[in-house]
Amino acid sequence: MKLTKEQVEDAIKMASTPDLPNFSKAGTGKTHTALRAIEIMDTKQNLILCPKIAVAWWEEQAREFLGAETNVLTSGDSKIGGDITITTFDIARNARSRIYETFKGGTLTLDESHYVRNPEAKRTQAVFGNLADGFGGFVEKFDTVWPMSGTPIEAYANDMWTQVGTLHPEIWDKYGIQTYEQFCTAFTYKTKKQFHPQMQPVWKISGNTNEGLLHRIVYEEIGAIRRQTAKGLPRLRMRKLHVPVRLTREVRSAMAGLSAEEIVKKITGDNEDEILAKIWKIIGLAKVPELVPYCGDLSKEGPVLIGCWHKDVMKAYKAEFVKMGKVVEIVDGSTPDKKRDKIRLDFNAGRIDILLGQMRAMGVSWNIQESCSYVVIAETYPAPSIIEQFYKRVYRFGQKKEVNVDIVLSTTPVDEALDAVRMRKEASDAKINK
Repeated sequence: MKLTKEQVEDAIKMASTPDLPNFSKAGTGKTHTALRAIEIMDTKQNLILCPKIAVAWWEEQAREFLGAETNVLTSGDSKIGGDITITTFDIARNARSRIYETFKGGTLTLDESHYVRNPEAKRTQAVFGNLADGFGGFVEKFDTVWPMSGTPIEAYANDMWTQVGTLHPEIWDKYGIQTYEQFCTAFTYKTKKQFHPQMQPVWKISGNTNEGLLHRIVYEEIGAIRRQTAKGLPRLRMRKLHVPVRLTREVRSAMAGLSAEEIVKKITGDNEDEILAKIWKIIGLAKVPELVPYCGDLSKEGPVLIGCWHKDVMKAYKAEFVKMGKVVEIVDGSTPDKKRDKIRLDFNAGRIDILLGQMRAMGVSWNIQESCSYVVIAETYPAPSIIEQFYKRVYRFGQKKEVNVDIVLSTTPVDEALDAVRMRKEASDAKINK
């Protein structure tokens, strides 16, 4: 595979700069860029940690692109060897002592590094260290570490601490930032939240601050790579479609006087409000009759990817599309790996009319741009990174057609709130990751 000029430049920069993050957006070819960087460094000790869904992709590309001897760890007891070792963050955590003892030098690639953004998570501590148990973490065993993510911020700026803060202490020291708590104080703010009437309010991060300073440190002083789109990609056309949905008086009353953020907190499961707990899914189901004929027409021009959040909503769509005679598949968190691979191949070959994807389950390592150029977000979500990662399964390196992304909103305060919060977060994140 021939790399673009930008990919080659980025690979050289990664190979010559220790601990350099590559936060280029999804679809810009980070996988092959990293593999070329590994080839340039010519080391025989290379570890790639990634989400489960990405393991097969990395193994396939490492063999085809580099001709490398690969070794996939399928459990904590798997044999470690080969030019490139590939495994998931969680399996690496289970094998952390053996990995820590085996590797001395070489490269560590953290694919979708936002998976290890939480400093308290065990898989994060396996990578970056845990002072409580004296374990140093994988990062200290490698010559260079490459955090890679198209969405380094999934919620708020504190997501970046492990990905950029821990690896470059000399830069953060200049700003008086040496700990996660200090990082949070510098770049986020908190508000009091009460998640249940019987619980005491707690302080929770609710926004970003000093976005310009954080951008300057990450992308100028550290020098993190940030390609916005793959060179030569066709036009991306995004629009919002509104579907009429009526809410009951009881639901409207339950939301009266609430801000968009408060509505989002209630409907996404942060409390036990009986009235609003299921309204998000109910609205998703209410859109089905309106969207089925629309997506059915789109599928006459080529395969269509539909993004949902709830499994029941996906099942409802599938039932209606099957009645229309469409070939339909569903991918969610429980879909077996072998079935996922077959669905990916069939969808790219045009043998599937409609692919219903649970957005978080399909947010990484899916390359389905060969036949599809229509994406419909049937259930929106307040985190812009989730939606962007999903539609960029199609709008990515290798896409030849104009890509159309429809975000479908109901005419209710629920979808209005979800969309408003998403847009506000998108604007804040853009100041950091522009």
